[in-house]
Amino acid sequence: MSISAYLLYLMMAIILLWMWIRVRGKSLEEIVQISTDEHHALTDLFEEHPRGGSWSEFCSWQNNKS
Repeated sequence: MSISAYLLYLMMAIILLWMWIRVRGKSLEEIVQISTDEHHALTDLFEEHPRGGSWSEFCSWQNNKS
């Protein structure tokens, strides 16, 4: 097996572990609600700043939302 296959398996394992940690102990309804809230927050942010900006501006916009 090539090194790229090992890297792909490693990335898949990391993503699955991250997802498991994030959803552990939550119902499907809670997971969907969290994802929906995050989606709407980003959609609202992009509507307010349609032309975008730098990464630091984006971070400050995110902090202003909280």
